[in-house]
Amino acid sequence: VVAGDDEALVGILSSTDVAHASGTRATTVGEVMTPNVLTTTPDAPMESVAALMRERKIGALPVLRAGQLIGLITESDVLRAFTDIFAATGSGARITFDIGAREDILPLVAALVDKHGLRVISLISLPNGTRRYCVLRVDGEAIDALLDDLWKSRHRVESVTR
Repeated sequence: VVAGDDEALVGILSSTDVAHASGTRATTVGEVMTPNVLTTTPDAPMESVAALMRERKIGALPVLRAGQLIGLITESDVLRAFTDIFAATGSGARITFDIGAREDILPLVAALVDKHGLRVISLISLPNGTRRYCVLRVDGEAIDALLDDLWKSRHRVESVTR
């Protein structure tokens, strides 16, 4: 919700706000909206936005540039962004394998990808309890050879999605 000549952000109206107002005498958006809105900026890291939305249990954040509303990022937008990172598409594969607690996996991945003429789409290191995993998306023809070399390097391959 914006107001004034400068269209300053003054609130947000969610489905929860509308549900809470149901059956009341509220007749305007201003009476029902949530004021003092949490916001983000277009250059905020996606993982920070996702964490804030999860911690505060909110489904959307207004996006401001220099105090002006330029958009709204929703849970669906965040989910789509993370799906794009992890999804195996085309002729490539998503390979999940375990890594050591303090291991820098980048040199191994770079060497194997170069050796087999593959292309890295994405590479992410994730903690999972007491263990860490690498999620590697690659594209190319020699994926099976890369998998063989991963096993030989004593990394346990957890899953492969083609």
